[in-house]
Amino acid sequence: MEDTLLSNLEAPFKSFRLLALENIIREGASQEILDALHARELEEKDDECRLLLYHAISSIKQRLQGPPPESLDSQGEENFLTYYTESGDEKKIQLLSNLSRPNAQKLSIHAPDWLEKETNAVVESALIWAFGCSWPEGRIDVLAKRLTSKSLSVRVASLEALVKLAPKALERQLPKLLVSSDSRIRMLAIRG
Repeated sequence: MEDTLLSNLEAPFKSFRLLALENIIREGASQEILDALHARELEEKDDECRLLLYHAISSIKQRLQGPPPESLDSQGEENFLTYYTESGDEKKIQLLSNLSRPNAQKLSIHAPDWLEKETNAVVESALIWAFGCSWPEGRIDVLAKRLTSKSLSVRVASLEALVKLAPKALERQLPKLLVSSDSRIRMLAIRG
């Protein structure tokens, strides 16, 4: 897996680099990946990828130092909710990337509201990746709206979640998705 992430960091397609960076933000924890990110930082020209690079470097450094004290398990749900909503973008991304699947399921009811209020595309993408598997069924429309986001990482995260949760929600957007300039978007649309 690590080899795939490292090779995708060098891919000519932005969507491959974004996906690799998002996976690294969620799971990466080695010095080798951190070194590769620092090397990529010198070469990356795309603004969205550069922003995710910054967050990926920060996430890996945090993981290499150990788990943050602000986890849901250490705070309880109410305190976590308050802490999350009062946090800045960097801290939100860190909290979301360290959220376990059971804790994501507990908090998923809040995800659509958080996503609707969010203005940072990287945080939006992190929200969708963190809660995509347990997104509230009655709030699928919030994800579907993100298929037209300016941010490729938000579009891909939304599409991935909708393909798994509610493929029918893609019907209206399918013609646009099938002619997307990004091969990953086209592939996911066909799969959906």
